[in-house]
Amino acid sequence: LEYLDLSVNKFTGAIPAAIGWLAKMNHLCLEGNSFSGAIPIELALLTNVEILDISNNYFEHSTDGVVHVPEQLLAVTRKFTGGTENYFKYEK
Repeated sequence: LEYLDLSVNKFTGAIPAAIGWLAKMNHLCLEGNSFSGAIPIELALLTNVEILDISNNYFEHSTDGVVHVPEQLLAVTRKFTGGTENYFKYEK
């Protein structure tokens, strides 16, 4: 599976860790759902991703009100678009 767009589908709960098993994924859009909890570190396993959009969900905030992205995920990202209010979009 290389392309998955599940935007605006009213999904809730955590993004499943198994998403990291999709090694060939290059386009993943989960924008506009009601995902919550922490951003899964397994997203860092998607090393071929060119577009990753998990904005407009309800991810866990720290006490400073900022959504924290796992360091391993930041290591595979190069350019971000949007701010924390539209958190989190990535395009190569």
